Amino acid sequence: MERFTALETFIRIVDTGSFTAAARQLGISQSGASKAMARLEAELGVRLLHRSTRSMSTTDAGRRLHGHAKHALAQLEDALCAVRAEAQQLTGKLRVSAPPGFARRHVVSELPRFLDHNPGLEVEVVMDDALHDVAEARIDLCLRHGEPGRKIPGSRRIGLGRRLVVGSPTYFASHGEPHTPDELAMHRVVIWSADKASNTWSFHRGHDVQHVELKGRLRVDSREGMRDALLAQAGVAVMSEWDVASELANGSLRPVLAGWSLPTDEIWAVPTGGRLISPAVNSIMSFIEASIRRSTPCGSEDE
Repeated sequence: MERFTALETFIRIVDTGSFTAAARQLGISQSGASKAMARLEAELGVRLLHRSTRSMSTTDAGRRLHGHAKHALAQLEDALCAVRAEAQQLTGKLRVSAPPGFARRHVVSELPRFLDHNPGLEVEVVMDDALHDVAEARIDLCLRHGEPGRKIPGSRRIGLGRRLVVGSPTYFASHGEPHTPDELAMHRVVIWSADKASNTWSFHRGHDVQHVELKGRLRVDSREGMRDALLAQAGVAVMSEWDVASELANGSLRPVLAGWSLPTDEIWAVPTGGRLISPAVNSIMSFIEASIRRSTPCGSEDE
């Protein structure tokens, strides 16, 4: 950076013919301009300017450096302008990783509108519950349930969704329907094995709170797999509404324990660039957040 500043100072001095004028244009002191020139000449080991009390001129080395440096700095400025313009126009390719159930409802189904508004962008969606090595997978944005991104710089919570106890109508016809949380102990329960704490829940109804530890013989490490197990009458499970929205709508799964509520499910957006979030990533984060707010009762507001 110091070399870049010294070269720019040198070019301004030659172009204006004055240390004072060059310093004024650069917003530095005249002594600052003199020190920059002294450092540059010392580094190169050659005199670049002939200076006297009445005049100033370039040496042969100074004339050659001025021509090359001015051309190089002009090219650098063009490159910086191109990058800024590209960022403002939102061009390039984004890779977004998201849980499958959430991705179906709030990402893939909404992307046509996003792409219509951003013709310079391409988006690839990686539908997976697992946390990736984001660098190796070249992921630009991770969307995750829970709190994996709460302490990661640049991350933000973009949505809240309901958790429900759900099962298939066929299962309930054969095994009955639980009416209180403690009756879940009499039912087959499908456990999400990816979260070791997912079998312990606090059910709320007004001022009444019941803590229930769910036990089941079937454990599945993906939400998609849990949904498929429920459709196969494997039992009941605590599921995010995002993961079973289609099945709730068509009646193939239905919720029970009406009047009881569970802690909400959080969706976090975790940009892989930390606090330095590109305009394209910021744009798709805001788009998905707006989609959640439109379609989810809990929206993205704080509890």
